[in-house]
Amino acid sequence: MSANDQYNMGRIPIRPLSLKDKNLAQTKELIIDNTGDNPSYHMYIADAKDRTRLIDLTLLYSENPNISGDSLKLSIDGLVDSQSLKYIINLIYKKFLMPNNSNGYNPSTDYNKVFDPDTKSILLEDTGGNIYLPITKTDNIYDNNGVRLQDRLDNMTRIGFSTTCVRATTNNQSSFEFEYPFPDYSQGGNYIEVRIGSTYIDNSRYEIIDDKSNDGHSYRATINFIDEAIEIGRAVNLLFIYNSADVSNGDNLYLYGGLIANNSIPSGKIEKVSDSFALSDSTCLASSKAVYNLYKFCCEMLNIDPETKEPDIGELKITPNRYVYSIKKDGENNISYRKLAFNKDCDHDIFIYRNGIRQFESIDYSMDTENKTITIYTSTEQNERFVFEYLVAERKW
Repeated sequence: MSANDQYNMGRIPIRPLSLKDKNLAQTKELIIDNTGDNPSYHMYIADAKDRTRLIDLTLLYSENPNISGDSLKLSIDGLVDSQSLKYIINLIYKKFLMPNNSNGYNPSTDYNKVFDPDTKSILLEDTGGNIYLPITKTDNIYDNNGVRLQDRLDNMTRIGFSTTCVRATTNNQSSFEFEYPFPDYSQGGNYIEVRIGSTYIDNSRYEIIDDKSNDGHSYRATINFIDEAIEIGRAVNLLFIYNSADVSNGDNLYLYGGLIANNSIPSGKIEKVSDSFALSDSTCLASSKAVYNLYKFCCEMLNIDPETKEPDIGELKITPNRYVYSIKKDGENNISYRKLAFNKDCDHDIFIYRNGIRQFESIDYSMDTENKTITIYTSTEQNERFVFEYLVAERKW
């Protein structure tokens, strides 16, 4: 620009002093770093009293900005028009959920807020459309009546079952030690059922005494029979039935049956299922096949085709075939039943009585179907009578 430009353009240009000429600066004069290979373009002003002292206005402004959010406008992708900083911050703020109490949930002050009509049930979603469900504990979940889920679970009735078996180690034994399913079992009002073999024993015929340990808890107990003398090898079976809420600590593996969906439990999930119709076990569930096997067995005895839907069985008569054996000497435990007349492969359908008392397979004896013998679990005495009985069905037309 020539010296006459101020006249040609109708204006007088004002140019700040270049930083490289700062030694020429006067007090209060504006200076700028705009020359050289790498100018910073910082603006300076000479001190009002000392012209050699330069104040960096750019640095001062950057360290102490005082910008009004109402007046500063920004352009952001996604917004049609430039918006004030205040508007943008408010928009972001509304997208976030803030803790109502930075110290966490306080039941004494926050409980009523949970049931306030204005409290919203809401899903959390990010900008990608992903839904998030916060993780919490059962202590923090309430039903519509204001009861915690954990309290509901703690007070839910759940029935637990457990069994144990002890055997007589001497003849005429009347006292047996056993372990409880969990400590202090007798103090919770829990139930114990006692059987000798398969015979139920009323609680008036025995007493149970807890065995207190050094820590004051009862883990074991002794059952004393008042009028029973158990032979060596015979089993005393104990069934425990209790409210599983009594079992504190640890995982609770018991389930309230009313909450199980109908038709949802496969047979493979049941502890004991048998296809045998001759099994004497009150804790085992007979399968449909067991019922069908019983049906076939009856049909075979009656000479009826089991595939007949409605067989005419006429008048049915049951006749027992029996074989009686007397023990020859004390301690004779293996007894043959070959002399008994019965159908082929029906060994397990034979009823066995010892001195008039029925015996049960796997409880009182074991059976060798190949050699047609049984082995008695308990010691025998001379002249004891064993009766083998097989029922034969006959028809009269």
